[in-house]
Amino acid sequence: MHFDTDEAACVNAVASSDVIIIGSVSNRILKRCLRAGKLTFFYSERPLKEGEEPLKRVPRCLKWHLQGRNRPNCYLLCAGAYVAGDFEAFHMFRNRRYKWGYFPPLRTYPNLGELMRKKDPTEIIWCGRFLEWKHPEAAVSVAGRLLREHIPFHIKMIGSGALEDELRSSIHSHHLDSYVEIAGAMTPEEVRDSMEHAGIFLFTSDRKEGWGAVLNEAMNSGCAVVANDAAGSVPFLLQHFVNGFIYHDGSDEELYAYLKQLLVHPKEQRKMGINAYHTIAEEWNGAYAAGRFLKLCDGILNNEGSLTFFPDGPCSKAEVIHTII
Repeated sequence: MHFDTDEAACVNAVASSDVIIIGSVSNRILKRCLRAGKLTFFYSERPLKEGEEPLKRVPRCLKWHLQGRNRPNCYLLCAGAYVAGDFEAFHMFRNRRYKWGYFPPLRTYPNLGELMRKKDPTEIIWCGRFLEWKHPEAAVSVAGRLLREHIPFHIKMIGSGALEDELRSSIHSHHLDSYVEIAGAMTPEEVRDSMEHAGIFLFTSDRKEGWGAVLNEAMNSGCAVVANDAAGSVPFLLQHFVNGFIYHDGSDEELYAYLKQLLVHPKEQRKMGINAYHTIAEEWNGAYAAGRFLKLCDGILNNEGSLTFFPDGPCSKAEVIHTII
């Protein structure tokens, strides 16, 4: 069988490895990986972002099982809290699913107090593409309610996209020009600098957000978070009322109530921001996750008997989630 240079390199890497991680790969490479019979992890966001899709589920299920993805030596790294439940629907990886995610570069602050002191507790960040499933309109809607209740705030919306003109029109028609700023696209460094100045981060994406690494970045920057429970990273990274607030998808009332609470209680906002920072700095970061992954692999390869090696965090067992708050 002929392989191009990249595929040949993949085959050689498979042959010399003890553990294989598979994300997106050609069928030819996939077959080689599975034939090798080595400890294999599939790395995936949720496959049912669009909902149940019954016409697609059966063919997809048959394909995956026939490919051999559900062999006993195959495990699942769940890049999102709802991945385990989606694969449960396909009868795959039972008792072989582990928490994982995306791990943006970690910023550390030797003097965390200094970072928190420079924050503006009335400054709110929203960051992402202006797309329907990210719901930027929710930020504009909540701004109108805050203005009517005379609560001091400023929302900085970082990004661009198809809904930008509609958002600008809504901001202007509701007399929010002085309160909601569309800042446009920024470099990752500029985004992080803006997060370091803001007290609050608003994360409104729905189930189509498989993970949402911007949440990692905001928490790493010490922001108190108000987040939609449908986004994949939220149940893994956030503890309700500890390092952020989690509202039920579609509940504008909860979104407003939690955002208002953070604005009128700056000490509570600061405490949640500090807890959010520690969550990322001490647990949900690349170095920590890599160390845990190596221990997980070592335990499985040495047949230690238990497939639950950590109580929580990266590489802990990923359960099927029905409700989180």
